[in-house]
Amino acid sequence: MERFKKFDLLLNVQIAIAFSLSIIFSQFFNLENSITAGVVTLLSIQITKKQTIVIAIKRVFGFFLMLALILIFFNFIGYNLYSFGLFVFVFAILNSFFNISVGLAPNVVMAGHFYVKMSTEFNFIINELAIYLIGLTMAIAVNLIIPITKKDSNTDRNKLDNHVKKLLLYISDL
Repeated sequence: MERFKKFDLLLNVQIAIAFSLSIIFSQFFNLENSITAGVVTLLSIQITKKQTIVIAIKRVFGFFLMLALILIFFNFIGYNLYSFGLFVFVFAILNSFFNISVGLAPNVVMAGHFYVKMSTEFNFIINELAIYLIGLTMAIAVNLIIPITKKDSNTDRNKLDNHVKKLLLYISDL
């Protein structure tokens, strides 16, 4: 029972609320692939507000990188598995290079929407951007409204610090 803490419950409540609200907002605006907004939210909520915002920024950068690449690959090579696979290869390399790998999975999913739709029309680009921004905004908003207390994070950090100190003292006695 110790493994199930108030901290875990609060994080899961955040995830459930943000996931649901993302989908509701996406459906309200009649966006295609509205479930993806919830998934983006789910993947973006972090323990701290700062981590959530940093990940959101990296994912937005990744989204525009993904968009540029699919416009090139799909429009010049075609909507086929070869171009999609090549896109994933190049996109993964660039994600590593720019240190934005946290956005790899959700952005490949977004690229998959373009692949399945076989379209990079402006309206669909706006749809996908809206889905993405709703998901990220909801992750940030819920993290700001229902924060996980700093006390919990500090308590965990202090426990870890104490364990490391004990380990270092033990090693120094050897």
